[in-house]
Parts: sequence; structure tokens; C-alpha cells
Amino acid sequence: MTLEQLDLAVNKSAKQVNQSHQIYLSLYQAVSGTEEKRNIYKQFSPEFFGLIVIDECHRGSTDEDSAWLEILRHFRSVTHVGLTATPKETADLFLVLIQHILKVNGRAAIVLPDGTLFGEGVKTRINKQLLTECNLHTIAHLPNGVFASYTGIKTNLLFFTKGQPTQSIWYYEHPYPAGARSYNKTKPIRIKEFDTEKAWWGS
Repeated sequence: MTLEQLDLAVNKSAKQVNQSHQIYLSLYQAVSGTEEKRNIYKQFSPEFFGLIVIDECHRGSTDEDSAWLEILRHFRSVTHVGLTATPKETADLFLVLIQHILKVNGRAAIVLPDGTLFGEGVKTRINKQLLTECNLHTIAHLPNGVFASYTGIKTNLLFFTKGQPTQSIWYYEHPYPAGARSYNKTKPIRIKEFDTEKAWWGS
């Protein structure tokens, strides 16, 4: 789909969505509003999408009446992938939010700064809640430079399912490909490099 074709996904005058596309990109403000006719996201069934990727997810409001939260609740049966590489305090809040909006048996895959699950005080309570209420079955530690040049923060991929406690965690140190020492814009991480993880999940 080209940039020119992106506008065709929504008929602006009729506020009707063309549901024939496979990928949709949007700001949450563009598909919601105080008037019901502006809540375009409701034209999609809760199971329409197979995956929802939330960029800069820490910026969303956690207020009970926020449009951002209402959209995520509408699609709560779908796998959500939240992206954030901000200071760990906002990552803590996002982790709590995802646990809250997931329904039982809902699955989540989250990119979080390295060290989010460790610490004292509130971090201890967040960690205990995650391990008690969710099955945190996989943590993949990503190499430096995966999100270059946006941030140099080390990150982990967390995969968990809500509704059952954690029994064991598979921790994987994701390596650089042979001959590589870092990633950058011209040499980014590639999906083929995750063949080891996919083989393990399928076993």
C-alpha cells in the first residue's frame, strides 16, 4: 500500500472504513472522538486484527474514560505488542496497564528496557503480580543497537499469557549474526534472525 492509498482506508465524509486491507496505520485520535460517529475503531470487530502494535505506548492515558484505553479494551482479545524505550518508570506503568487490559488467556509481547523487572519497592510488587497472574514464559534479550539511531537503551522482549501463574521462564540471549558487531539504520535486525526463537516456540 502506498502513502497515497492510505487515505482510502477511511471515507472521511461518511466516516466509513474500508475493511479490505491487511495493515492499518493510525493515531488513536483519528479513530475516536466525543461524538459516537467519530469512534471509527468500533467498525472493526474485536477479533478483526491478528496483532496490534502500539508505538510510544507510554504516552497513552490510563484514565478509565480515556479514548486510548477504550480502543485497547475493544481489541483486548487480540495480541498487543507495546513499544517503549523510555525511562524505566514509564515502562513500569505500561507493564501494569497491559496486565490490566488483557482478558484471561490474552497474550502480550512487549519491548521493555533491560532491568524493568528488577528493583525494590514498587518494582517488586509489579514483578510479583506479573508472575502470579500471568505466565511469563519467554524473555529474549536483544543486542545493542536494535533501535539505533532512536535510542541506545538495552531492551528485552517479554512474552506472557494472562490467567495462569509462571512456572518456568525461557531466557534467550539473542546473538548478533555472524560477522556483525552492531545494528544500524542501514543494517537493521532482520526477521530471519528469529528462526531460533520461532523453532523453540513451535516445539
